[in-house]
Amino acid sequence: RKNTMSKSEMRNTIQEGFRQFHHDNPWVFDKLVDMTRDLHQKGRERFGIGMLWEVLRWNVAMGTVTVNDDFKLNNNYRSRYVRLIIEKYPQYDCMFECRVLRSP
Repeated sequence: RKNTMSKSEMRNTIQEGFRQFHHDNPWVFDKLVDMTRDLHQKGRERFGIGMLWEVLRWNVAMGTVTVNDDFKLNNNYRSRYVRLIIEKYPQYDCMFECRVLRSP
Protein backbone atom coordinates (compact mmCIF):
# COMPACT_ATOMS: atom_id res chain seq x y z
CA ARG A 1 0.00 0.00 0.00
CA LYS A 2 1.42 3.36 -1.01
CA ASN A 3 1.93 5.91 1.76
CA THR A 4 0.14 9.13 0.80
CA MET A 5 1.37 11.18 3.75
CA SER A 6 3.90 13.91 3.01
CA LYS A 7 7.33 13.76 4.63
CA SER A 8 6.40 16.64 6.92
CA GLU A 9 3.21 14.81 7.97
CA MET A 10 5.23 11.68 8.79
CA ARG A 11 7.48 13.70 11.10
CA ASN A 12 4.48 15.11 12.95
CA THR A 13 1.87 13.40 15.03
CA ILE A 14 -1.45 12.72 13.36
CA GLN A 15 -3.02 15.55 15.36
CA GLU A 16 -0.34 18.02 14.31
CA GLY A 17 -0.71 16.96 10.69
CA PHE A 18 -4.48 17.29 10.96
CA ARG A 19 -4.23 20.78 12.41
CA GLN A 20 -2.02 21.89 9.54
CA PHE A 21 -4.20 20.21 6.91
CA HIS A 22 -7.36 21.75 8.38
CA HIS A 23 -5.71 25.17 8.48
CA ASP A 24 -4.63 24.83 4.83
CA ASN A 25 -7.94 23.34 3.64
CA PRO A 26 -10.85 24.75 5.68
CA TRP A 27 -13.23 23.91 2.83
CA VAL A 28 -12.88 20.17 3.67
CA PHE A 29 -14.57 20.71 7.04
CA ASP A 30 -17.24 22.89 5.43
CA LYS A 31 -18.05 20.20 2.84
CA LEU A 32 -18.22 17.47 5.51
CA VAL A 33 -20.57 19.60 7.60
CA ASP A 34 -22.73 20.31 4.54
CA MET A 35 -23.01 16.58 3.77
CA THR A 36 -23.76 15.78 7.42
CA ARG A 37 -26.47 18.43 7.51
CA ASP A 38 -27.98 17.14 4.24
CA LEU A 39 -28.17 13.57 5.52
CA HIS A 40 -29.59 14.73 8.85
CA GLN A 41 -32.29 16.72 7.05
CA LYS A 42 -33.12 13.64 4.95
CA GLY A 43 -33.82 11.76 8.18
CA ARG A 44 -30.65 9.68 8.42
CA GLU A 45 -29.86 9.02 12.06
CA ARG A 46 -26.48 7.29 11.76
CA PHE A 47 -23.79 7.03 9.14
CA GLY A 48 -20.04 6.83 8.97
CA ILE A 49 -17.42 9.40 8.20
CA GLY A 50 -15.99 6.90 5.71
CA MET A 51 -18.99 7.38 3.44
CA LEU A 52 -18.65 11.16 3.55
CA TRP A 53 -14.89 10.96 3.05
CA GLU A 54 -15.21 8.83 -0.08
CA VAL A 55 -17.93 11.10 -1.53
CA LEU A 56 -15.63 14.06 -0.94
CA ARG A 57 -12.78 12.20 -2.65
CA TRP A 58 -15.08 11.50 -5.59
CA ASN A 59 -16.12 15.14 -5.82
CA VAL A 60 -12.50 16.29 -5.75
CA ALA A 61 -11.53 13.74 -8.41
CA MET A 62 -14.43 14.82 -10.61
CA GLY A 63 -13.47 18.48 -10.26
CA THR A 64 -16.46 19.84 -8.38
CA VAL A 65 -13.96 21.30 -5.94
CA THR A 66 -10.92 23.06 -7.41
CA VAL A 67 -7.67 21.89 -5.84
CA ASN A 68 -4.22 21.10 -7.16
CA ASP A 69 -3.56 17.71 -8.74
CA ASP A 70 -1.53 16.32 -5.85
CA PHE A 71 -4.25 16.95 -3.25
CA LYS A 72 -4.84 13.97 -0.93
CA LEU A 73 -7.42 13.24 1.76
CA ASN A 74 -5.51 11.31 4.41
CA ASN A 75 -7.64 8.61 6.07
CA ASN A 76 -5.83 9.33 9.35
CA TYR A 77 -7.76 12.59 9.59
CA ARG A 78 -11.26 11.14 9.33
CA SER A 79 -11.75 10.63 13.06
CA ARG A 80 -10.34 14.09 13.76
CA TYR A 81 -12.95 15.60 11.44
CA VAL A 82 -15.75 13.70 13.19
CA ARG A 83 -14.61 15.06 16.52
CA LEU A 84 -14.41 18.59 15.11
CA ILE A 85 -17.90 18.31 13.61
CA ILE A 86 -19.27 17.14 16.96
CA GLU A 87 -17.41 19.89 18.81
CA LYS A 88 -18.78 22.61 16.54
CA TYR A 89 -22.20 21.03 15.96
CA PRO A 90 -23.12 18.96 19.04
CA GLN A 91 -26.54 18.17 17.54
CA TYR A 92 -24.72 15.72 15.21
CA ASP A 93 -23.11 13.79 18.07
CA CYS A 94 -25.56 10.89 17.85
CA MET A 95 -24.94 10.49 14.10
CA PHE A 96 -21.33 9.31 14.43
CA GLU A 97 -19.64 6.65 16.53
CA CYS A 98 -16.31 7.73 18.00
CA ARG A 99 -13.74 5.34 19.34
CA VAL A 100 -10.89 6.17 21.68
CA LEU A 101 -7.96 7.74 19.83
CA ARG A 102 -4.91 5.48 19.82
CA SER A 103 -2.47 7.88 18.17
CA PRO A 104 -1.52 11.38 19.31
